[in-house]
Amino acid sequence: MRKIVFVSCSEMKANKLSKAKDLYTSPLFRLSMKVAQKYKADNIFILSAKHHLVEMERELAPYDLKLERRKAVREIWVDEVIKQVVAKGIKPTDKAIFLTGKEYYFDYFENPETPLNKKRLGFRLQWLSSESQKG
Repeated sequence: MRKIVFVSCSEMKANKLSKAKDLYTSPLFRLSMKVAQKYKADNIFILSAKHHLVEMERELAPYDLKLERRKAVREIWVDEVIKQVVAKGIKPTDKAIFLTGKEYYFDYFENPETPLNKKRLGFRLQWLSSESQKG
């Protein structure tokens, strides 16, 4: 069983072509990455409104796109993410940790961890800050 961590993209971005792990610059993203690395996961992926499932080393140009809240549009996004997850050989039985808000969560895994799901931004920042400082 693999351990996979998902981190959501952010609106704040570098202004040049960058590796995905360096493109997103918000405090929430930076803290999410620190915590994601503490899980010692087999893979960490960024969930992007534009690019869907993104590997950390993938080079991306800055973009301005937010994840749609309309159900039909969001379902298309989720379908594409799941196709990419399946193509990478990730199974529903793999351990999945979503360091994302509810808008970037997708239902595929049997027992996902969602510590930030349905939490406000302030709580997410506080929780991630606390987790990032733990030994």
